[in-house]
Amino acid sequence: MPMSSPISFSEARKRVIANILPQPTETIPLEKSHGRTLAIEVLVQNDLPLFDNSGVDGFALRLDGLVAGSPLKVFGTIPAGEVWVGDWPRGTCLRIMTGAPIPNEAEAVAMVEWTTPLAAGFIRLNQLPQRGEHIRKKGSDLKKGSKIAESGQKISPALMGALASLGLGKVEVFQQPRVAILTTGNEVVDLHTPLTPGKIRNTSRYLLEGIVSEAGGTVVWCQHAKDDVQELQQKLPAALADSDILVVCGGVSVGDYDFVKPVLQSLGWKPLVAGVRQRPGKPFSFGRLDDKLVFGLPGNPVSTAVCFDQYVYPAMRAMMQQKPIFRNIEWAKLSTGLSKVAHLHHFVRGILLCDEMGQNHVTPTGPQGSHVFASMVQATCLIHLPEGPDYLEAGTIVAVERLT
Repeated sequence: MPMSSPISFSEARKRVIANILPQPTETIPLEKSHGRTLAIEVLVQNDLPLFDNSGVDGFALRLDGLVAGSPLKVFGTIPAGEVWVGDWPRGTCLRIMTGAPIPNEAEAVAMVEWTTPLAAGFIRLNQLPQRGEHIRKKGSDLKKGSKIAESGQKISPALMGALASLGLGKVEVFQQPRVAILTTGNEVVDLHTPLTPGKIRNTSRYLLEGIVSEAGGTVVWCQHAKDDVQELQQKLPAALADSDILVVCGGVSVGDYDFVKPVLQSLGWKPLVAGVRQRPGKPFSFGRLDDKLVFGLPGNPVSTAVCFDQYVYPAMRAMMQQKPIFRNIEWAKLSTGLSKVAHLHHFVRGILLCDEMGQNHVTPTGPQGSHVFASMVQATCLIHLPEGPDYLEAGTIVAVERLT
């Protein structure tokens, strides 16, 4: 693969998003929809609630002639789920339960707590309600034709409840991106293999499985390969077979044992990004192989996490047409001075706090080397330090992106 100059962070993101195609859709039961992404706009077919109903347990009243402190006969009871049929005499009230339909001519509901029971089916009204008080009007929640959700919206428990209130037992959603993960490296061993000198645990596998799930994808294939051309030639096609996205961790730089990109190219991979002016994650690569998206992430776990967060995660959101694709950028005051490489975009792991005046303050999580994974575990945000100055004074206002 010929050498090319690393591109800017913003240009790399543009190239990734420009190559995204929407996922197909599928229809699933509502009870299995939590966390999935709607593929349709949902309009309300009927007013909600469908009828005027009581907002409290109490007594349905006509207000004309009522005086606080006077006794009032209870003519009948309306349980929730039943409708009062027939008239009810003037000068009487109806016992009504929360959610029960309001009877004809009722103008308000007095709470039970505002009354005192008397003998022989009478109550005393100690407080009179205002006209319309404690009556939930038809359509006061949602009007027929109004939009309750839009395509690209993630389904929350609250939205599940709202969809159930509309009688939707099934929902159309975007299919979850199917992600294959291939970690690489002769030095990497599985969790259950004893460590010997020069070997390290396969941290990135479990990191990637977790963040793929968190991003709304499904891991359909996950294996490890040594830095060996023949093994990569065998495993890379297998990884691509049933996936929408292939994430390769390690082997994408320019070292003597970095064989991933040449093998991918031999399979027809077309690289669109081959290095980015950023730290960590400068060797990040991206391209297409037919309709598959292939991301090459550097092997250090911090670089893996940052590159997934900044490129793969928004790509997955774009595939499911989620909005917004990227997280919001906020601004915070830097608590300490920071040195950086002038021509690189730095992602500094930080802890974001807000003071009593509403001002955001951000503090780096300590050493920022790409091997210091504790810096990622402790972080609540990423500090974006664009290409430019090589030092930022304490108190400088910087861009931050929340991770939680």
